[in-house]
Amino acid sequence: MSARCHRPRMARFSADLRERGIESISCLGRYDYSVATTGLAPHLHERTMEICFLIRGRQAYSVGNKMFYMQGGDVFITQPDETHSTGGGPQEKGLLYWINILKPSATSGRLLGLPRHQTRAVWERLSEVSPRVFGGTPAMKLHLDAIAAQLDRPRNALLEIEMAGHLVSLLLEVIAARGTHKARKRTDNWLTRVMQHIQSQLATPESTQDAIEGNTLVVEKLAEIAGLSPSRFKAKFKDHTGIPPAEYVVRERVERAAAMIRETPGASITEIAFALGFSSSQYFASVFKRIRGMTPRDFAMRRNAIALG
Repeated sequence: MSARCHRPRMARFSADLRERGIESISCLGRYDYSVATTGLAPHLHERTMEICFLIRGRQAYSVGNKMFYMQGGDVFITQPDETHSTGGGPQEKGLLYWINILKPSATSGRLLGLPRHQTRAVWERLSEVSPRVFGGTPAMKLHLDAIAAQLDRPRNALLEIEMAGHLVSLLLEVIAARGTHKARKRTDNWLTRVMQHIQSQLATPESTQDAIEGNTLVVEKLAEIAGLSPSRFKAKFKDHTGIPPAEYVVRERVERAAAMIRETPGASITEIAFALGFSSSQYFASVFKRIRGMTPRDFAMRRNAIALG
């Protein structure tokens, strides 16, 4: 595979987290499309809430006879047993996570192992029907990326606890973001601009190479986009996301590398490393292992074993 080759990106996965010891979550999924694909016909999820987080792109959904429009960074929620679809339109190109959460009454009565009174409090807030679309937060993506990465690791009790912790934190982020979405849009416009810039620069291997060569992802450039001094930008970015901006960019590049490995079994790890702007395959392997907990080759072997098994 040439470092500059290009083909439509149609990566998609979903997993039933009940098989990983998380009884409340019937599905965690993600798609990363570079072209639009077939839309969703009207359907519902029995006794199951669905939360979608659109990282990049645009998407329209229909609930009943009403259309709702998302742009990158938005969250969309459908309640249990609500019929919804893409309203006759396609699933647009973009990057989106979705998570299906069973009603507590459909399981043990406890959400993600929380005590019953905490379960009631969380579920009541999630069950509010308005606003249905609102701005998400960068922390949501970090939690979702972490959960997705954990699916590639062998199941064990400590991993179940870690995964449940990310899920609880994710739901609390959703509740908080929904409650303050208007204020967030006013105060965090700088962060939205920066995140959209990062996502656009890393959208393809070609744009990633151009970004690395053109220094469009360095802290100074990101600070300029945010309208802040570099030192102030780094402090505010870490306060909002929990990690420094340079680390965030590296993690995003690793996520794209993992997606390329999934999409192209047998692809050269070295070519993927160079395609995403890493200076050497050795450096790429060390960064990948630091973030993913295994080398790219181990990751590829594990994914191939899962596909065959």
